[in-house]
Amino acid sequence: MSPSSFGPGPIDPQGAFSPPPPPPGGAPPKLPPMPPGYVGPPVYMMAPPPPPPKGKSFARAIFMTLATTIFGVSLLLNLYLLMISGILHAKDMQHETVVEKGDLTSKIVILTVDGVINEKSAQAFRKQLKSLEDDAAVKAIVLEVDSPGGSVTASDEIYHDLMNYKAKFGKPVVVSQGSLAASGGYYISCAGDVIIAQPTTLDDLAQLAGYTPQHLNRTFRRELGVTPLQHLTKLRMEHAAALLAEGKLTVKAIASAVACEDPYYFSRQFRQHFGRSPVQYRIAAGSNSPS
Repeated sequence: MSPSSFGPGPIDPQGAFSPPPPPPGGAPPKLPPMPPGYVGPPVYMMAPPPPPPKGKSFARAIFMTLATTIFGVSLLLNLYLLMISGILHAKDMQHETVVEKGDLTSKIVILTVDGVINEKSAQAFRKQLKSLEDDAAVKAIVLEVDSPGGSVTASDEIYHDLMNYKAKFGKPVVVSQGSLAASGGYYISCAGDVIIAQPTTLDDLAQLAGYTPQHLNRTFRRELGVTPLQHLTKLRMEHAAALLAEGKLTVKAIASAVACEDPYYFSRQFRQHFGRSPVQYRIAAGSNSPS
């Protein structure tokens, strides 16, 4: 079938499908060529706007708060530990107390071994003994022992420290045993040149009762709630208080009357029981010292 069989082609009203006519006067004018090296005017481009600041997340804020809190608590804890360490160090420092005034060029030093003997007490005793080596005024040592014993090694260290001190400086050691000087307490007492024992000790009571000191102690505590020596000390101190209130005897005589041959030991026991020295108790009771 030929195209003419369909009739005439599409009508082009007003030249819609025809190219535009050329401008009047012929072809459009050409622009002059650019001179060599010409790069044209600068082109300015605007930078993109900065992104909005990111806000801190809730989790980050919580983390920073916890970190700051932990740091502050750690700092306070370290300061507290330093303070406690300083206090404990101050307690461990050596100090000297005058028991009875006299000639400062001739001193008798009182050392104590009280309670269970362990490595810590042995080290503390060695420090005390070491501090006496450069003191030429020390003429003798009184060692007060009130101990049930303890570590074999620690007791042996104290014993040999005393023996070495005596051999090096030639100064006598007098041992005054308190209410208890068993096991290691008795062993270190053997380093003394003289041993003075109180008339009644736990060892004496146990021997009279036919018990070991440990068994007597447990039995007495179970039946009466206190140890034998605690009960005996209570009776002695109450009797001593009554004698002090009467004002007829000296402190030394009262100590002897309640079976405490060492007046210094008696004074310490009295202070522990009543919270004041025998002299202070006598003044508070309103009695005069015997002439």
